[in-house]
This record gives sequence, C-alpha cells and structure tokens, in this order.
Amino acid sequence: MQLCTSAAICPRWEAQSHFKQPEIISKPVHIKERQNNKKADQSDKGLKSKKSSIMDKDSSESEDEFHMSDYDNEPDLPIMDFISPEEDEYMLKKDPEEEKEEDNKNSLIKPTDDFLFFSCWRLPNGDDNEEESDDSNEEQKQRKWNPNDVDNMCLKMFRFKKKKPDLQFVYSIPIFGAPLCMELIQLQIPSQIEAKRIIVVGSMKTSIDLFDIETLGGEHVASLDSNENIAGKKNKKKSGINSKKQQSQQSMELSTEQEFHVPCLAWNEQIPQLLLSGQSNGRICLWNLESMQLMTQFDTIKERKGIMKSIESNQQNAIKAILWLNSNPHFFICGGDSGELMLFNCQQDPPVINHPIQSFPLPGKKNSSIESLAVTDIDPSSNDSFLFVGSSTGQIHIYRIQQQQSQSSLSFVTPQQQTPHIQLINSFDAHQNTSISSLWKRLVILSGGEDGIVKTWKFDYGNIAIGGGTGFSISKIKAIRIGEDMPKIFSLSGMQDRPWVAVCGEGGYKMVNLKQLGKSAGFTDDTD
Repeated sequence: MQLCTSAAICPRWEAQSHFKQPEIISKPVHIKERQNNKKADQSDKGLKSKKSSIMDKDSSESEDEFHMSDYDNEPDLPIMDFISPEEDEYMLKKDPEEEKEEDNKNSLIKPTDDFLFFSCWRLPNGDDNEEESDDSNEEQKQRKWNPNDVDNMCLKMFRFKKKKPDLQFVYSIPIFGAPLCMELIQLQIPSQIEAKRIIVVGSMKTSIDLFDIETLGGEHVASLDSNENIAGKKNKKKSGINSKKQQSQQSMELSTEQEFHVPCLAWNEQIPQLLLSGQSNGRICLWNLESMQLMTQFDTIKERKGIMKSIESNQQNAIKAILWLNSNPHFFICGGDSGELMLFNCQQDPPVINHPIQSFPLPGKKNSSIESLAVTDIDPSSNDSFLFVGSSTGQIHIYRIQQQQSQSSLSFVTPQQQTPHIQLINSFDAHQNTSISSLWKRLVILSGGEDGIVKTWKFDYGNIAIGGGTGFSISKIKAIRIGEDMPKIFSLSGMQDRPWVAVCGEGGYKMVNLKQLGKSAGFTDDTD
C-alpha cells in the first residue's frame, strides 16, 4: 500500500519514464480517444520543454551572479571567520570614554526632565512586624533591624515618561539612616551662576543630608546636625570647676537632645535660604542654607519642669507636619502628636528657644494627632488661603487663614509682618490616618489613608464637594504628591498640563492621571 500511495503522488512524466502501462484487453479502444490522448501528450511535452528552458535560464543567471561556475577552482577557506572590530571597515568605532560619557548622560537629570524620588528601606526578614517572624529560626530571631544600617537605606530616582506613561530608573543614593521625609529645593551656590537642585533628606538619625541630584549618582553636599550646635553652645558656657551634680545634669541634657529623628521638612520658596526641620523631640530647627548654620530653635513643649519631664514630653510631642504660609512667608504652622496647630513667627528676635505665638487644638475626637498639612493658593478676591489638616482619627479639618488689616500708623509695619487670623470653617470624616496634599493653582484636594483609598475633593473657597472615592490597592498610604510648577518630593517638575499624581504606600506606588481621577469623581474640565 505504501508503494502505491507514493507512486500516486509522483509526477506523471516520471511515472511514464520508468513504467510501461499495461493494455486492458477487455475494454475496447476507439480511434477518437487515441487521437485525443496524442494531443494531450503533445501539449504536456510542450509545457515540459518550456519549463526546462526557464529553469536552465535561471540557473545560468544565478551562476553568473554568484560566480558559481568558478566555485570548484576557489581556494579552501575556513568554515567561519570572525573578523575583529578593528579590521572591519563597516563596524562603527567608538572610544570607550565616549561610551562612558553617553552612559553618564543617561544617568543625569536634565532641567526638562520629570522625575520622582522614592525612599526605600527594607528589613532583614522582609517585614517590619517582628512578632510575625518565625520563632523557630534562631538566626532570624537574633537579627534585629538597625535603622542606621546604611546597606538597607537608599533613595531611588525615576525619570517619568509622559507618553507611555512609565518610570525609568536612573540611579539610587545611599542614605545614612532610614529616610522619613524629603524636600526638593533650589540652592544658590556662590561659586556657580545657576541654582542647583538639591534633595534634602530627614531620617532616623539626628542629621539632615543634602544631595545634588544634577550630578552623577547624587553627590553628597552637606549634613546639618542640631546636636553639634547645641553642644558647642553649652561647652562655651562652661566656666570654672563644675560639681558632679551639674556635670551629670549637663550630660543628661546632651543625651536627651540626641534622642530624636527628623520626620518632616519645609523649604521656604519665597525666602529660599530658609529651611525648617521638625524633630521627634518637639523642637523645630530653622536653618540658613547659605551658611549651612542653625539660626534658631522653636520649642513646642509648653512645660519643661526638670529633665525627666522633658524626656516624657519628647516621647509625646513629635512634629509630624510643617509648612510655610503663602500669604505670610515669615510665618509657619506645624502639628504632631500633641494634636494642636501651632503658629510661629520667625521674624522676631527671640531667645534660643521660642514658643508658638498661637495654638489651636483640633476639634472633635480626643487623642487625635496631626498627620499632615496642606495649604491652597491665595484667593485673589479676598487674599485668603485655606489650610487642610489631616488627623490620625480619619478627619479633615479646614481652616481659613485671613490676612489682617493693618491698624498701626508705623510705616515699617508691612502686611507680611502681621499675625494672620486662623479660623475653623469645616470638619468631616474622610479616612484613617489621613494623608493629604493640595494641588497648586487648581482647586482640587486629594486625601488618602490606611484604608488604601484615594478620594478627590473639589474645593471652591468654602464649598466642599465630596467626590467619589477611587480605590487603590496600596496598604497604608504614606504620601500623596501632585505635580506642580515648583516641584516637591514625590512630585513631577515642569508639568504644565494636567499633572500626574504619585500615591505612595507600604505596598509600593501608583501613578494616577488627575484627569481620569476627576472624571471618576464626577468633576468636569473646569478644574483646570
């Protein structure tokens, strides 16, 4: 059967050349049929001759083109020959230094680039809950997380691509402690004409680190430590022989000052040489970025009766949020574990430690701490701005910041030197452990919390429209930052159209288009 099958698929001319067809005697053969068969055979022979001539012509042309006629006369060559790049004339020759320069250019941030920074710190066991670790594993049980371990801390910079959108990793900066807060500033260096973009990082350590993001890998510029200034001043005051009691008291004070970290920062865009740092011990440092020196300290602790009282107060008065007022660049507001809004004036000439000129306890639920602060732009009709306060109990409080009219006849008293009037206008429930941010020059407020939900709020200078909440699979949202003309950390620089929003949490981050977020909340395009 196989032979019959294979013979059936062979060409007809090949079968006739090898086999002779047997005649069937029982079937009569007519003359007309024989004539038709002869004509068919002649037509087949004509087609075969025509095809063979075409094939011969093609083979001759291929031999002429590829020199196949002289193939047997050519000398024997190796089967494969890899030519070196130096000998290949078609290979583009590049200098190793030029290739290195190209790689460095890709690792640098241009003024037109949009970028984000993310703080990363990992634990040895991959989880920050020590109780969930395996007790049977003695090595993991003995390994404890060190917040000052340099190998586990870094800042990661990403370049933002608008078209896709996508994030392209640029480089990482090692940090000397677990990063808690960041602020992007513009620093004017005396030796250079243009201002440099500097990232300021507050961490679990007492010092503040400054990095130049326009250099390859983020060059470390300076470190600011308030402990050095405090220790220097106290050492200068020492005179004569102190008693053992005084020496022990001074050593306890110095050790108390060292036990803090920096959870928040605020840069003054209108007075760029001023930087504020909030500490976990309830103090606020005012820095001069031109001289890199500590100007003064502000104290939020009202009672300081003895050293033990101050130690107890330090554990309950951490500053978690701080910002400068847009209408009054010499005033700033802060809040933290105490649950009070505190207003400070840094234009005065106070002693070493200053206290707030005004304080406002949060209304509503007790034992609520201030987790975040955000301020809107100034209303052109009333010259007022609005403050949004996110609390640990899930509420958002809205305050109106009014610019008081001058009642003094002194010509040197300017409106910016007057104490602003702060008034509560609204409070409502939003999230748990709320973190909020205001959108510059666009009347949209975003809020998010531990529930992993981001909500959009449209604010029309007093009229609060609650938008539909948009859910995200991010556990315990830590920060929400929106692109502005003057970028801040976790934000995008140079975004003139609708900006993208970076929502950061313990589970990672998400990039969200504000336009899509506004549509899901029921807002129209009038939010531009």
